[in-house]
Amino acid sequence: MPSLAEHYDGDAKQYLETLLRSQPATDAPTEDRLKLQTERAQAAIILSRIDGTEDSLDALAFDDDPEAATQFIHRARDRNVPSATLLQSLDFVVQQQDRWASKRLHDNLYALLLTLGEYRVEDIPESKRESIIRQASQWYGDHPSAAVHSVCGWLLRQWGQEAAVEKVDQTPVPYSADREWYTLAIETTPKAPDAPSEASEAMEAQTESEVEIGDADNVDGIERHDTKTTIYLTFCVIPAGEYRIGTEDDPTGVEAAHLVRITRPYAVLDREITWQQYRAWNPELVHKIVLQQPQIQIQAPASYLNWSTAVEYCQWLSEQAGLDKQLAYSQTDGLYSIHVDKAGFRLPTEAEWEIAARASSRQRFAFGNDVTVLPKYAWCNRNSADKLIRTPVAALRPNRFGLFDAYGGMLEWCHDGYQPFSKEIATDPIGADTSELRMTRGGAWSLDPELADRRIPLEPEPVRSRNDVGFRIVQTILE
Repeated sequence: MPSLAEHYDGDAKQYLETLLRSQPATDAPTEDRLKLQTERAQAAIILSRIDGTEDSLDALAFDDDPEAATQFIHRARDRNVPSATLLQSLDFVVQQQDRWASKRLHDNLYALLLTLGEYRVEDIPESKRESIIRQASQWYGDHPSAAVHSVCGWLLRQWGQEAAVEKVDQTPVPYSADREWYTLAIETTPKAPDAPSEASEAMEAQTESEVEIGDADNVDGIERHDTKTTIYLTFCVIPAGEYRIGTEDDPTGVEAAHLVRITRPYAVLDREITWQQYRAWNPELVHKIVLQQPQIQIQAPASYLNWSTAVEYCQWLSEQAGLDKQLAYSQTDGLYSIHVDKAGFRLPTEAEWEIAARASSRQRFAFGNDVTVLPKYAWCNRNSADKLIRTPVAALRPNRFGLFDAYGGMLEWCHDGYQPFSKEIATDPIGADTSELRMTRGGAWSLDPELADRRIPLEPEPVRSRNDVGFRIVQTILE
């Protein structure tokens, strides 16, 4: 049987290469942009099947429009691109590390590793299997790119290498200006049980009203009383700079696209706070919630969390980390003020959240405009059912800044009070201080994919906490 290459003459290949180099106009309508980028991805797939993926690497750039790369990543396996071809491309990219700019190199590595994650480990040639697992394990531990670091962790979990991932996850890596991520190990002691906060008391009262709490001291290995616990947190660093946020074609009048200037680098937790991490602060409450829902996975994202509870967690964690003099919040008459010039842990501002979630994309999502792709990156009402409470965080793919579950999973609290976006350039914006609503972002497992990029204001202390609201934390980098 003739090979695919024999069906294509030089003119056909030249046409594909020309198509691959095409770019949509800056003002192209979304549908036209998606159509052309999908065609570019198809051209890259065909070229990779003819003579390897070296010619197709142009499609794997992320810049401000990652659509072609996304379509290649999620179509290659179904269109019979051999995993061996991808491995050959990976080797080629590695060999360019002294010739290519780091961004191009890291984008290509990230895209190829995401594509390999679409294949089962059994689909990888046996002669190459051990070496790619060894390479991914090494990169997970020492690669400077947050994107490559995170995608290697996801890939290793896909291929059953949880022990290798856990070893890296529990190894402290200090912040360094030449690395886009770092890992902290914080030894913690729970808050005093005799001094619960008002928000925590409300949450506990709600939990007890919803279910008759038993007297068991241990449920699924979760003890009622914990003492010292070491928690490990990996942060992805976002550089200071100018970013575009908001919606270009704003249908609501409150999400206007505009530029923001971030004057300090900041670091975002690579995943949402889990029940295990929350238990280190409040083991009693977590014990009761797990009694109510024994199917909860302790590494799943924590929920039922009001805004002030999330702030109190940040304050406690900062103290546990020895940042008593750098607390990011102060409290006056029961109201919290944020200090983004401090290194203590805090909630992200809404601008910081959106910058991290979009990962330099100027399209609707970090991966482009194709909302049908969202369930590959986000738990939403199309793919979650009750899976989320039984699934550890970081089970789906990370974005190019290294973040997992930025879309979907839990609505994530931001610091900001609600106010409409302005079209004016804003510097280090923090939203309204006096609003009765606080911003959440990212959509949730309970919501439609169309809401994943929407601004959703909520009451910070609702009468009833929600099981689709959680948070992740950030830290300002003081250089």
